[in-house]
Amino acid sequence: MNEMLKAIQYPTIEDIKSALFIQPHPDDNEIGAGGTMIKLVQKGIPVYGLTVTEGRGGSNVYPPEELAEIRKKEADDAMKITGVINLGCLGYHDNNPIVHKKLVEDLVKVIREVKPDAIISVDDKLENELHPVHLEVGKAVREAYFRSGQAFYPFEDGYKHEDAHKCRIIGFYFTEDDNTIIDISDVYSKKRKAILAHK
Repeated sequence: MNEMLKAIQYPTIEDIKSALFIQPHPDDNEIGAGGTMIKLVQKGIPVYGLTVTEGRGGSNVYPPEELAEIRKKEADDAMKITGVINLGCLGYHDNNPIVHKKLVEDLVKVIREVKPDAIISVDDKLENELHPVHLEVGKAVREAYFRSGQAFYPFEDGYKHEDAHKCRIIGFYFTEDDNTIIDISDVYSKKRKAILAHK
């Protein structure tokens, strides 16, 4: 009976062997899961951070191109504080709008390259989530999690992708459906420092 219960339990943070945190904007990972990222890094496992958009639309002071460069540096600084491996930014913005199919394919490429055990991102099913980029990214992450293990995806390629990779775990921060609460009190000051790297 214990073996059967063990087989149907969802994985815990202790089970994660490597993780990819995918953020819509350059500061979402630190705000939503900075403590969790730090705790995973402290376990000695590879923890990756990927940003989808440049975050160039959030200022009434800096022009978009200048803001994008500032936020790129801030994201790099924040990931250095947390110990996360920065995979950079996919480069989406208003002039390069998110198209669901293209974003899923871009995410699948990254997943297959780093082969994470777990993928963690924003929850597009959060009832009061209104930010269109969070909604788009959350939805694309769900599909990329599913598609990355399909060897013939993208199907129009017409060949088998030998690097297909099925992640074991998908998780969400900014969610109402939490099944795991992680005590980050011992790393909270470091999380706060990472958040404050985003000026």
